[in-house]
Amino acid sequence: MIVFAAFVPHPPLLIPEIGKESLKEVKPTEEAMLELSKRFEENDIDSVLIISPHGNLNPYAMTIGMAPRFSGNFGEFNAPEISMSFPGNIELSNNILNGARKEKVPAETQNHDDGYYVLDHGVMVPLYFLTKDSAKIEIVTIGYSMLDRAAHYSFGEIIGKICEKDERRIAIIASGDLSHKHQNNFGGIDGAPEKFDNLVRNSLQKFDPEKIIYADEDMQEAAGECGYRSLLIALGAIAQKKIEPEVLSYEHPFGVGYLVVDFQVSE
Repeated sequence: MIVFAAFVPHPPLLIPEIGKESLKEVKPTEEAMLELSKRFEENDIDSVLIISPHGNLNPYAMTIGMAPRFSGNFGEFNAPEISMSFPGNIELSNNILNGARKEKVPAETQNHDDGYYVLDHGVMVPLYFLTKDSAKIEIVTIGYSMLDRAAHYSFGEIIGKICEKDERRIAIIASGDLSHKHQNNFGGIDGAPEKFDNLVRNSLQKFDPEKIIYADEDMQEAAGECGYRSLLIALGAIAQKKIEPEVLSYEHPFGVGYLVVDFQVSE
């Protein structure tokens, strides 16, 4: 069953060895992630289902990572010494795949090399904080698609139903940054970065998901985000849960919006 859910950013500079001096520029986000980590640990999580924009995505189908072992490091960001490895929850992956097929939502599984799935930074940055002392936790990775909004929300609903039938304690993590265009040289259009980020932040604080689901598409596109579809899937997954969300932080120090939200799921 789902006992924990959150929306989190994934800038690698949150990792001290990578961010170094820049880390002080994202102090509110770092502190929020540390607080979220404490709450995560208190929930005694067995499995994490994490939705990332940065895996090998299929435009025409949702992607479900399925492997005995998920591993990765931050070599791409000059910190190969920081690595992580988790067992995969193959049963949950299979159940989600079968549920999607039953409901006619396009979905496929993905493996990388000899039973190992290579983690991307959209997965690793959140898990660096949330699972620091919990490497025994099983994970499932989800990649979104370029299908319409309804497909993403429906896929989330399928995930929610599957997870609620599972006896394990499951966390749903939507990984994604908000607008990437807050600085003028990034090409923000007609205030779209601020409008989009404010809409998401305020709608989550009040928990009014319909405002997010039906957000103006031109505004969303002009904002240049990478977290919207992750969030749609997560909102579908927790649609039947009692939610009392708390915005732990929001900032955009480098032109990219970072939002940390604990949905505070009631069992």
